[in-house]
Amino acid sequence: MTKLLISCSSSPGGLYLIDAYKHESSIVQPIESMGVLNHQEKIVRMRAGRQNAVMDIISADGNMDTHTIPNAGHPHSIVYHDGRFAIADTLNDRVIWVNTKTAAVEREWQATELGDAWHISGLVVDEGRLFASCFGRFTEDRGWYGNGSEMRGEIFEVDGEAVVTGLGAPHSPRRLDGNWLVSNSYEAALSIVDTKTSARIADLVLGGWPTGICLKDGIAWVAVGDSERKPGEAQPSDATPRRRPSTGKLVAVDVDRWVVVDEMPLPCSGVFDVMELPVWMM
Repeated sequence: MTKLLISCSSSPGGLYLIDAYKHESSIVQPIESMGVLNHQEKIVRMRAGRQNAVMDIISADGNMDTHTIPNAGHPHSIVYHDGRFAIADTLNDRVIWVNTKTAAVEREWQATELGDAWHISGLVVDEGRLFASCFGRFTEDRGWYGNGSEMRGEIFEVDGEAVVTGLGAPHSPRRLDGNWLVSNSYEAALSIVDTKTSARIADLVLGGWPTGICLKDGIAWVAVGDSERKPGEAQPSDATPRRRPSTGKLVAVDVDRWVVVDEMPLPCSGVFDVMELPVWMM
């Protein structure tokens, strides 16, 4: 597998088709994009409106149905779960399940009512159970930002208990041989974490701000945003001027040998998600 689809929220935002073998990229749609999902020969793409989330359902013929989800902010991740689309409503500390055709909210789970206190950053389904990553169980809006709090991130079962703790701004948890593979973004690393003890089995520093992971055939394709950020450097707040120009990169990691086997620059820095390119888009 060498062809991927990457979503970027900024600089410049859009959906990008990536040929990792040729180190080539082309823009599919120049619209700021967050979580993406391949579902029944359609691409489901999430993006943020001013006060609402927007869900685009893009079919193989290029047609796009657009739905607004009221009062949802920064939909970082989307998966298919329990017959619905489950979406991380990051700015509101909740997970919502929406109808796959109308995007009507049919169920929700609320972590807090404090705004963006936990920063729910990723979703994954494992054997029918829905898990999420978050920056930490903080008690105030954006309490995860600074103040030495960056290593309180965790992976938890939605509406359940934490299964891994002690992470640094984690994104995109994935199952790997019974353990967890996760972008440990604050440490600019890809990490394997023991499910039972939360102990680090392995860390591989990639630089920048690792986010999306596509795991396929023993290779973890990791989307890394803001490649100028150093390990341990906090994610900028909305009021912090960002360094520009800064680009993202795509890193290929052989998870058996635990080494970087390839790397290519990306045309954007605000990278969110990465997925295998569906056959019908090739």
